[in-house]
Amino acid sequence: MWNSFSRSRKAQTTLPCRECGKPVIIERSCHEVHLTCPACGKSYPIQEYIREADEAMEDFLNHVYCDRM
Repeated sequence: MWNSFSRSRKAQTTLPCRECGKPVIIERSCHEVHLTCPACGKSYPIQEYIREADEAMEDFLNHVYCDRM
């Protein structure tokens, strides 16, 4: 049962940070999924990037229980 889902807590995306332009990381905690820029430290709610989702973000979200609407 547990082997069908990724246990990864974060993944690198190709999506640019709106503050500095560097690629952001998608991360999950116990209660939420968000995007963080490792370069400038800015954090974004997933809703700000959902329409621009790249393959890495889509793959990560396929393994997380969340409302994507």
